[in-house]
Amino acid sequence: MDKEWEGVLVDINVDDHPNPLEELERLLKVNSIYSDFQNNGYELELDMSQALIYPEISFWTGISLANKGDFEKGQQLTNIALRDHAGWKELLIRCSENNFFGITEELVNKLLSDQK
Repeated sequence: MDKEWEGVLVDINVDDHPNPLEELERLLKVNSIYSDFQNNGYELELDMSQALIYPEISFWTGISLANKGDFEKGQQLTNIALRDHAGWKELLIRCSENNFFGITEELVNKLLSDQK
C-alpha cells in the first residue's frame, strides 16, 4: 500500500495513558463531535456539561460563535479551554498570526480581556 493512511478513519494511540480505555472512549467521542462540528458548518449546540468535559470542543465552538456575533457565549466557551490548559492561549495567539479560523488579533484581545 503506497499511502498507509488511506482508508484509516481514526488513528489513536492511548497505550501510554494511565487509563487507556477511558481515554480511548473520550478521544473517539471528541472525534465524533469534531466530525459533527465540521459537517454542520462549524455550528454545534454544546451544553455546559459537554463543554466542561470536552475543552477542545468548547474552544473551537467558542471561536465559531464569537466570529458569528455571539461574543458573550463564545467567550464563555473559549474560557473553559483557556482555564483548562495554558496551551489553548498559545494556540489562540498563533492562530491569529495567520487569521486561521477567522481568529484575528482583535478577537484574541477581546477573548483574553477577562483573563488578565
